[in-house]
Amino acid sequence: LFAKNYTDRTITAMDLARFLGQGEINPPIDTIPTVSNEVLADDVLAGKRIFYNAADRRMSAEGYLSCASCHFDGGEDGRIYDFTGRGEGLRNNISLKGREGTRFGNVHWTGNFDEIQDFEHDIRGAFLGEGFTADGDFSSASPLGTPKAGQNADLDKLAVYVESLGEESLPKSPYRQAATGALTSAGVRGRELFAELDCNSCHSGDGYTDGQRHDVGTYRDYSGNRLGGVLDGFKTPALMSLFDTAPYLHDGSAATVEDVFRIVGGAVHQAEDAAGIGVDAVSQTGYSYMRNAGGVRLSSGDSLSFDNIDGGSGGEGIIRVRYGSTQQTGQLDVQAGGSNDSISLAALPQVEDTDSAFSESQVEVTLLSGTANTVILSFNGSGSVVIDDMTVSTADNVDAASAHTVANSLSSSQFNDLVAYLLQIDSHQSEDATPIGDDNPTPSDTDTPVSADPPLPVDDESDGGAGSVDWWLLCCLLMLLALRYKGAARASSTAG
Repeated sequence: LFAKNYTDRTITAMDLARFLGQGEINPPIDTIPTVSNEVLADDVLAGKRIFYNAADRRMSAEGYLSCASCHFDGGEDGRIYDFTGRGEGLRNNISLKGREGTRFGNVHWTGNFDEIQDFEHDIRGAFLGEGFTADGDFSSASPLGTPKAGQNADLDKLAVYVESLGEESLPKSPYRQAATGALTSAGVRGRELFAELDCNSCHSGDGYTDGQRHDVGTYRDYSGNRLGGVLDGFKTPALMSLFDTAPYLHDGSAATVEDVFRIVGGAVHQAEDAAGIGVDAVSQTGYSYMRNAGGVRLSSGDSLSFDNIDGGSGGEGIIRVRYGSTQQTGQLDVQAGGSNDSISLAALPQVEDTDSAFSESQVEVTLLSGTANTVILSFNGSGSVVIDDMTVSTADNVDAASAHTVANSLSSSQFNDLVAYLLQIDSHQSEDATPIGDDNPTPSDTDTPVSADPPLPVDDESDGGAGSVDWWLLCCLLMLLALRYKGAARASSTAG
């Protein structure tokens, strides 16, 4: 049995012959080095080991959480976390690759950490770890207070590793030219549109971010706060290797790059608070993913009525509905203010009888000014659908989101070019002056993207790694083998 010990740079070989033959529980073990020339600096490798080490009681209380739990290989897990209890809100996980720690400003969507050592707050809080700094040096107050750098050597090494994740750690876009790795012709046109639309007024500098917080009209009620106080904006996200980091926006509400230009914030109304005709209330159970722990199930012909909805100054707005557990496709009719329209619902079946699959769809509506609006959602289709909540975006909200929604004024071909460029960004901006070839390239050599297979891991034998020795895996395998051995012995005894 062989186990690769990533950050130890070894392989553990266990001879199971005597275990399988005689049930010996202490088989011979040999450790084989796998790296003869370590490419990582000593402090970077040490920091990487700390990054992955869940067994360190300083990192976590129960031995299964570490930085790598959510940021394996320095990336992101594509999940949205509810950090309301930390004075924040729903937050989309962010990759660490290419960011070099705090090179492009404070970290997180609200810029609430100004040094990597501030993750001591997460370690002591969410991870329930003992912490790396001395108790007397740690303050649970704002992480933007007294610097923690220099308080603990291992915490500093952890920061050194995160800061080492530079441009070379970024996965390369599979949407670039296959032969040269250059932008495709669509990407070149998209880069020009990126500048024409003034996208680089915020997505500027080497990291495609100005490092500042802005209100781009994506606030919703569950966007929460910043450090328990007023949420005054979200930090401009870096765009490197965007193709590899879906979903997008601070709350992960944009499933695709295209959705980024359509999502608008607004007031969230819970379905369980609306008046229903023939509806069934649904409570969160198991691993259901309903926000606010409840929703409403509609069968065909059932409807929900939301009264006294604020339409702001009136005019063109958007109704966005979060729904799930549709056994078959259906239609949700939407009446709002002075308009009637419908939303086509995708099939999102339950998983193990649990409401766990949800999606969001929207429709443009005309809203009356003030709170004179009533919004009615009616379901037409087979089976049923669970309505979780409804976001109402007024004309004022739509205007606040104009920095993104301006892209919807492009022709469809231009819009596709802009998206093509964004999906091909895979380096720092100073390096994006990669050869773009002929301005009028032939499709045969330019518009053929690299295979869209998942990119290979950045790490290899000399600079990669998951946790230390995987003894827990070895123990699990040994237990299974022991059970198999006992079962075989019992069967043999019975047969005899």
